[in-house]
Amino acid sequence: MTSVLLPITTKNLNPDFIKQFWVGLMDAEGSIQVNQWRKKNLQFRLVIKLANLPENVNMLKLISNCIGGYVSFPKSKGVTNVIWKTDDRKIILSILSILEQYPPLTSRLILQLEFLKECLAHNSVEKYLQTRHSKFIYQSNLIDKLNNNFNKPSYFNAWLSGFVEAEASFVLRKKGYPSFTIGQNNDLYLINFINQQFNGINKVLIKNKNFYVIEIYRKSLLLNIGAHFVDYPLLGYKNVSYKNWMSVISSNNTE
Repeated sequence: MTSVLLPITTKNLNPDFIKQFWVGLMDAEGSIQVNQWRKKNLQFRLVIKLANLPENVNMLKLISNCIGGYVSFPKSKGVTNVIWKTDDRKIILSILSILEQYPPLTSRLILQLEFLKECLAHNSVEKYLQTRHSKFIYQSNLIDKLNNNFNKPSYFNAWLSGFVEAEASFVLRKKGYPSFTIGQNNDLYLINFINQQFNGINKVLIKNKNFYVIEIYRKSLLLNIGAHFVDYPLLGYKNVSYKNWMSVISSNNTE
């Protein structure tokens, strides 16, 4: 089967769509880091690391052209990845305005962002060393709050495509029907909301400790999921698996 990426459209290239998509990708596979250099000054970094595939490279270059940062190809243990990164303080300050407009939705990135802001404000290596191990101390409280009160943000659809790019699987089987799977550590509120977004009726599964998963098999729901990515396209390699997956579902007559 030949994989064909969706053509780049005006919506793909719309800066707001790319920014919202990027926030979802950061929530899925990115990190916001604060470090210190020889106890003299603080260093700040935003990173996304993905498999080194042409589609992922093109996606990260698209993001870099839109919000800043650069793309590199580090090699570790014989494996080359593609990384989008920025450690330029001016660019990070510019990106913070994006994250004010489109805040992250995972508890992990919310708290990493809050710690970055605190460190930028005090710019103290001593205070950083005192607090660096406590940035997640209130994560369970935050999750409880969001489990009880999570409202859909206006940018959720584009965010979801970015999140799916790194966290979901379009599953094809030699025997049996295709499915869609997505999971997340800790943040039950997010998986519940994604389930609702796709009209999922499946029960959220708990795999391992605090890892929540939904698996959707019903064809009508899979077609509903597929329609989402027509309006809010995937931009990296996940678009290849999505196209193959949709081809199989569309040609299958079973419900």
